[in-house]
Amino acid sequence: MLDTLERVFLHIFEGLNARCGLEIEAVRKQFPFADLKFKRPAFRFTFREATKMLREHGPAIGAEQLAALEAQQAKAEAAGREEEVKEALKLITDHKAHLATVATHGDLEDISTRDEKLLGVVMNRVKGIDFYVVDKFPADLRPFYTMPDPTDPTVSNSYDIFIRGEEVTSGAQRIHDSAMLLARAKSMEVRPPRAAPCSPVRPRAAPVPPYRPLFTPLAPLTAGYLPSGRPRAAHRLRQVIPVRRPPARGRRHRARARGDALHEPRQHPQDLDVPARPQPPHALTESPTRPHAARRAVARTPETLGPLLIDVGTDLARKSACNA
Repeated sequence: MLDTLERVFLHIFEGLNARCGLEIEAVRKQFPFADLKFKRPAFRFTFREATKMLREHGPAIGAEQLAALEAQQAKAEAAGREEEVKEALKLITDHKAHLATVATHGDLEDISTRDEKLLGVVMNRVKGIDFYVVDKFPADLRPFYTMPDPTDPTVSNSYDIFIRGEEVTSGAQRIHDSAMLLARAKSMEVRPPRAAPCSPVRPRAAPVPPYRPLFTPLAPLTAGYLPSGRPRAAHRLRQVIPVRRPPARGRRHRARARGDALHEPRQHPQDLDVPARPQPPHALTESPTRPHAARRAVARTPETLGPLLIDVGTDLARKSACNA
């Protein structure tokens, strides 16, 4: 599962680099950022290895970040900007409190958001990559229906995928055996509630094939690939991307399923000013055999920067349907 998932992300990154160079450079002019560093196969390591790397390299890199914050504070004081001084003081205080815990971080101790961000900087400095996978999370940090590791019961078959220190998706293998699920719930003193047939906590009468649900939001994926440093900008980029929705199901939504599933992107007054690429002559002409071939012809602009991401996310969402 992880091998396939890693190849999906790498295919997205390589496809964007190969096909959307003009759009990427246009975004870079307004929101400067460094290219995403990744390698094939993707770098994957365990939770224990991640915490070990955090302990070894985190304090030194954190000290550099602290020095940069103190220099920023001194610069704001010299300029007489009181608001920036107060903000810098708060950041320095929080950073010092966090650095005090990095050197003594336990192997199976949960990592905070600050730890994840610091680990992203460590991976960039030490390994030269921004895309990586952390596997084998501690079993105590995951729900009781997560499948334990067959060789080490203290960890589980669960993972997080990171881009530049930001978690973009998380998943785990569910316990697909009814007896094992009930035994696991009993050992953790959890009473599985009565739920729908597709609920992960519903005991199953017969074993089902192993499965790993997955959901990847587009906003953190876009912000990771195109880091603008401004959450609103990343959110705006996500909003102007056309969404390819799966066919509607059920009688209530039957009317929505008619026609093309590609919805037009929403326009915003602050869209990026990017020159549109010229369309080939045959792109906007209707074919005699396919009269509706040109009804959704859209120029490749930032509005269409993410259909590849959407298509992959839609396919993965379909595969995560529950097994009855």
